[in-house]
Amino acid sequence: MEFKFTNVLFYSKKNLFKTIMRLSIFLFCAFTFGFTPNSSFSQNAQINIKSDLNLTVDEVFNLIRQQTDYTFVYSTDLFKNASKIELKKGSINTSKLLNKSLDNLNLTYLFLDNKTIVLTKKAVKTAAAGVEELEEIQQKITGTVTDSSNHPLPGVNVLVGKKGNNIVKGVVTDFEGKYTIEGAKGEIIRFSYMGFATQEFVIQNQTIVNVILKEATGKLNEVVLVGYGSQKREEVSSAISSVKAKELTQNIVGVTSFDNALSGLIKGVNISQSTGELGSGVDINIRGITSPFAGADNNPLFVIDGVPVQTNPNIFGSNDNTSYVNTANPLQSINPSDIESIDVLKDAAATAIYGSRGANGVIIVNTKRGTKGEKMSIAVNTSTTFARPIKTHDYLSTDQWKSFNDEFFKYSAQAANENPYIDLFFLSDYSYMANLPIDWWTYTIGYEGPNEDYYGTENTTWADVVFRDPAITNQYNVSVLGGTDKTNYSLSAGYTDQEGLILEENYKQYSFKLGLDSQINKIVKVGATANIGVSNIKSGYRSLNGDLGNELSARPDIAPRDENGDFTRVKSVEYGFFETLQPNPLALMTGSINETKGFTLLGNTYAEFEVVKNLKIKSDVNVALFATDDYSFRPVSIVGTISDLYGETRSSLSTSNVVTTNVVSNLTANYTASINEHDFSVLIGAAWDRNYSDRETFRLEGFPDDEVLTNVTSGELVTSKAGTKYESGLNSLFSRLTYSYDDKYFATANLRTDRSIKFGPENQRAFFPSLALSWKVSNESFLQNNTTLNSLRLRASIGKTGSNNVGDFAYLQFFAPGINSDANYGGNQAIGLTGVLPNEAIKWETTNEMNVGLNFGLFNNRIRGSLDYYNRKTTDALMPSPFPFETGADTYTANFADLTNKGFELDLGGDIIRTDELQWAANFNISQNKNTLDKFNQNGISSFLIDRYEIGREVNIIKGYVVEKIFQDQTELDNLNAGSSTGFYQEYGTGLGDYKYKDLNNDGRITSADREYLGSSQPDVFGGFNTEVNYKGFSLGAYFNYSLGGESLWASYGNKLSYSPNINTYSMFYENTWTPERIDAEYPRFIITDPNFNSRISNKTVYDTSFLRLKTLQFGYQFPQQIIEKFSATGLSIFVTGSNLWTLTDFPGLNPDSKDGGFASVTSTDNRDPYPVAKTWSLGVNLKF
Repeated sequence: MEFKFTNVLFYSKKNLFKTIMRLSIFLFCAFTFGFTPNSSFSQNAQINIKSDLNLTVDEVFNLIRQQTDYTFVYSTDLFKNASKIELKKGSINTSKLLNKSLDNLNLTYLFLDNKTIVLTKKAVKTAAAGVEELEEIQQKITGTVTDSSNHPLPGVNVLVGKKGNNIVKGVVTDFEGKYTIEGAKGEIIRFSYMGFATQEFVIQNQTIVNVILKEATGKLNEVVLVGYGSQKREEVSSAISSVKAKELTQNIVGVTSFDNALSGLIKGVNISQSTGELGSGVDINIRGITSPFAGADNNPLFVIDGVPVQTNPNIFGSNDNTSYVNTANPLQSINPSDIESIDVLKDAAATAIYGSRGANGVIIVNTKRGTKGEKMSIAVNTSTTFARPIKTHDYLSTDQWKSFNDEFFKYSAQAANENPYIDLFFLSDYSYMANLPIDWWTYTIGYEGPNEDYYGTENTTWADVVFRDPAITNQYNVSVLGGTDKTNYSLSAGYTDQEGLILEENYKQYSFKLGLDSQINKIVKVGATANIGVSNIKSGYRSLNGDLGNELSARPDIAPRDENGDFTRVKSVEYGFFETLQPNPLALMTGSINETKGFTLLGNTYAEFEVVKNLKIKSDVNVALFATDDYSFRPVSIVGTISDLYGETRSSLSTSNVVTTNVVSNLTANYTASINEHDFSVLIGAAWDRNYSDRETFRLEGFPDDEVLTNVTSGELVTSKAGTKYESGLNSLFSRLTYSYDDKYFATANLRTDRSIKFGPENQRAFFPSLALSWKVSNESFLQNNTTLNSLRLRASIGKTGSNNVGDFAYLQFFAPGINSDANYGGNQAIGLTGVLPNEAIKWETTNEMNVGLNFGLFNNRIRGSLDYYNRKTTDALMPSPFPFETGADTYTANFADLTNKGFELDLGGDIIRTDELQWAANFNISQNKNTLDKFNQNGISSFLIDRYEIGREVNIIKGYVVEKIFQDQTELDNLNAGSSTGFYQEYGTGLGDYKYKDLNNDGRITSADREYLGSSQPDVFGGFNTEVNYKGFSLGAYFNYSLGGESLWASYGNKLSYSPNINTYSMFYENTWTPERIDAEYPRFIITDPNFNSRISNKTVYDTSFLRLKTLQFGYQFPQQIIEKFSATGLSIFVTGSNLWTLTDFPGLNPDSKDGGFASVTSTDNRDPYPVAKTWSLGVNLKF
C-alpha cells in the first residue's frame, strides 16, 4: 500500500506547492543574508549622554554596556579609590570616553574579538634608557581549550594578570579553541567561558598550556525556557525542573521516542511505560490527576522548538468509530539525539501563561542549534541494540499440563456430584479431553482418566516461539551545527530500523531537522525550525485488549507448524459437540498484515524586530501536522476460526486515515530595562490557535483471496464506515511582568485569558493569573562571605490554570448518519441525533495552586538541591452526569467534581569526588502527591466504574473482598451457611478449598457491602537516582527509577483462577492448588466454573506494584586528543549501554509499571500483562569533526 502523501496535508496540491516554494525562498534568503557583512561595533561608536553627569568609573562602564554590545573584564575593586568622571550632555565616542576614564589610573584597554573589553596596565619606562619595556620578561604561551568531551571551545577569554585579579592582557580562542598570549613567570593565566568553571594557573617555564574546561557546577548562569521566552535560572521564582543533553545521553540509547528516557530524571514527574509495543510512548503525569472523568487527558502540553503538541488530545465527541482509529506517536518525529534541553514547568505560576493548554504542566523541548561565530561541526553517532522481553511467564510443560488437568477433572467431577449447584453439563462439555461418563439414573458424573487421543506429544513454549531472541535495532544519526557572525544553523537526519520483540514486527523511523536563525541587520532577526518525522510500522499482530497472556496460554502439546510448514490449529469443542479449530499463537501473532504509516511536521518560523533599543516585537507561526494511514488485514486462512457451529469466519480489512493540524500564531512585544539596581521586563502578546481534524475509517469483510486482492475495492461487504471533520479554535491574550532588585529580590506576574468554543456561550472566556516571588538570600551581606552556604533562594507562587481538553461543542446538538444496523431507514440512509445531550452551562475546569520552595548549594556547590511543597485545588471538573433517559441520549457532561492534589518534591545532588582526573557525582529525587476526590456526583458514573471513586480518597481506587483463609473444615462452612439469612454464607457452590471472605458488616453473609479499600494505582512516593564516575577518559553511569506504595489488580491472575482446561496456565499453580491431599497449598481449588468466584477482586488478586529498576547502565570511553587528531576528528567515544537490566519488585506480573489506559484512566487500576517492555544491550560510537 502506498503512503497517501496528498492526504496528509489539508492543502490542495497547488497550495502545497506554493507553500513549499515560499518556505524555500524564505529560508534561502534568510540563510544568504546571514552571510552578508554586518556593521560591527567600533571604538568610534557614539555614547549618548542625556544630561550632565558625575559618574564613577564603574558607572561609566555600565553606560557603555547599555548602549553597545561590549562587556568588561576587570577586578571588581580596581576603581575603589578612583575619582569620579565629569561628563557633559551630548555625545562622545567610546575610545575618548575610555581614555578619559582611565587616563589617571595607569590603565589602558584591549578590544577582544568576542566583544569583550579587557583592562590592562600601561607599559612603564626605565629611568636610564628612556625606552618602554614591560615590568617582567615576557614569554610566549600557546595552547588549546576544550570541553570535557574534547570539543574545542571558541571564544574563551584567556587573561593574564598578577595575583589578586589585576588583569594585564587578554585574548580569545579561535574556532579551533587555540590561543597565543604572552606572560611573565609568576603571573596568573586565567581561562573563563560562560557556562564553564573558570580555571587559572601560575606561569612557570611552560610554553604550552592546554586546558579542559568543566561545566559550571552551580548552574547559576543557565538559561531555562519559560512561556514565550527564557530566564536565567537564578531569576526563576516558579517550580521549573530541567534536563540537559548530557543527562539524557545514556537514557536515549536504543529508544525511538525521547519521553521514554525521562523516567526518574525529574522530580514531580511520574512516568509510566505500560507497553513495549512498537511506536508506543509513555504516560506522563505532573503533580497529580486533575481531570479524571469525561475521558479527559491528563498528560502535559509539549512545546517543541516553540510548537505546542498535545500527545493525547480529546477529539470531537461523536458517536462514530473514528474515535478509535489508530494514530502515530507525535513525539517520535523528534530525534532524541537532537535535544539540547528539556524544561518542565510544573506550578501554576509557570504554566498560567499557557492558559488552558498548560493545565497539566508544560514540557518545553529545545533542540540543538548552531552558535553565531561557531566553526561548522559534524557529529555522527550510531548504535546497535539487542532486545529481549524484560520478563515472560513460565507455563506448564505438556506433562505438567496433562497432570494438572487430571486433577482438575477429578475434583471437578467430585464437586459436581457433591453440590447440586455446580452444573455437571458444563463439565461434560470437555468430554473430548477426558472420559466423563454421566449416570442419568443418579445424575452424577464420573471421571475415568484423560482422553489420550486428544493430547499431542510436542512440548511447546509459545513465548520462545513468538518472541525474537534477540530483536535488533540499528540507529544512525548525523548533525551539522555552525554559524557565521550573523547566522547560526543546524541540520540533522536520523534513521532507526527496529525489530519488534514479536516476529514479523518492524519499525522504521526517518527524522529530519532544520534550524536557522539570522540577524538580518541591527533591527531584524528571522528564523525557522522544521522537525519532520516519517514512520512505518509493520506487524502481524494487533492486540484487542492488551493482554498477551490470552494468546501465549495456548495448549503446549502441539507444534507451531506441521510437516508442510503450514500453521497448525488448536482444536477444541464447543458445547460438547461442535468442533472448533483456532489459530495457534504463532499464526495469530504473525499472520495478519498490519501497517501504520505516519507523517509528522513540527514547523516554526518567526520574525523579530527591535524597533527601539530593548523593545522587541516578534511574530511567529507554529504548525503541528500529524497524519496517519492505517491498514489492518486479517486473513481467514491464517488467523480465522473454523467452527462446526458458526462456520468459517471471513477475512476482514480495516483502514483509517487521520490528518490533524494545529496552527498557532503568536504576536508578542517584549521590553527590558535596567535602572541602577532595578531590572524589569514586560511581555504582552496575543495568540490564535486553530485545530483541524479529518478522520475516516472503513471496515470490510469477504475477500476473493488472502494474498493479492486485499484492498478496499475487493471487499464484499462494508460492515462499518465513519468520517468526522471538524475545526475548533482558541483565542488568547497574555502578558508577563518580571522585576528584580539588586540581584536579591525577584517577582514574576502572568496573566492570560482564553476564549474556547468548547464551552457554552456564556462561559467561553476564562482568566488565568499568577504571581511568583523569590529572595536570593545568599546575596545578602550577612551570607556573602559564608563558605558553607554559598547559594540559598526562597520561592513562593500562586496561580490559576484551567482545562478545556474535552470534546468540542458539548453545548450543541448535532445530527449524524446512522452507523452499522442503524444506517438505513426505508431504504434510505438514516439521519438522527447524536448521543450527546447538549449542556449550555458547561464551563472550564479550573485549578488554583500554591507553591513554596527553596534552592540551595553548600560547600562551593559540592552539595546542591531544591525542595518544593504545593497544594492544587481543582473545581468544576467535568464528568458524566445524570440525565433523563427519555431524551434518548447516551452521555451528558457537566461540571460536578472537585479534587485536591498536594505534595512535596525533593532533589539532592553532589560531587562526592571532584579532582582533575577523577570525578564522582550522584543525584537523588523523591516526590509525593496526595490526590483526594472532594466532591462528585456518583449518579452519573456507570455502575461498573463506581467503585473507582470515593469521596475523601484518591481517584481510581480498588475496592474488593478480604480473604481470611482457605476453607478446610466442612463443619465450619455448614455453620456459616446455617447462620446466613439466605442459607449460604458466600456462594451456592462454595466448598472446601475455596477462599473464605471476611464478613465486614457482620450480617452473616458475603455481599457487595463486604468490600473495602484495597489500594489505588497512585504510588505513595516515586522518583529516581543516578550516579556517574569519570576517570580520565573512562566513564561509568547508572540511572535508577522507583515507585513505592501503588497497587494494581493483576487481571491475568484473576483470569487464571477461573480455569479452562483447554488452555495452559502458569507453572506457579502446579502442585500448589488446594486438594484434599494438599490442604496447605497457596492457591484455592481449581474446579469447573469457579463456583465460589475465587477470581473476584480481593486482596489475593491485588498486588503491591512497588519497584526499583536499574533503568540504564552505561560504560564509555573518550579517546584522547592525540589519537583523535589522527582521524582529523575533534571527538571520538565508544559506549556500551544496558537498559531495564534489573527490577526489584514483589509484583508477579510482567511489569509493575504498567497501567491499563494511563494514569487518569478508570482502568489504570488493572495490569493486564500487555506487550512486554524490552531489556536491552547497546553498542555505539560517537564521532565529531
